[in-house]
Amino acid sequence: MFSSTVLLSGLVASVLAAPALEPRAGSCTFTDAATAIKNKAGCSTITLNNIAVPAKTTLDLTKLNDGTHVS
Repeated sequence: MFSSTVLLSGLVASVLAAPALEPRAGSCTFTDAATAIKNKAGCSTITLNNIAVPAKTTLDLTKLNDGTHVS
């Protein structure tokens, strides 16, 4: 009985210690470069709607997750 209690306690501790997974948003629409650059990794589909990119700023959409669609 003691060993099953210890095992269960260890299982609960490992579940509580596991890192939380951040879900990817299905679709994201951006209207400014800063927000797009900051939040691009959380989207599986990115829509750039009348996007504003300030002078001397690059709209960096590199390092997107595999399968991300941009329109």
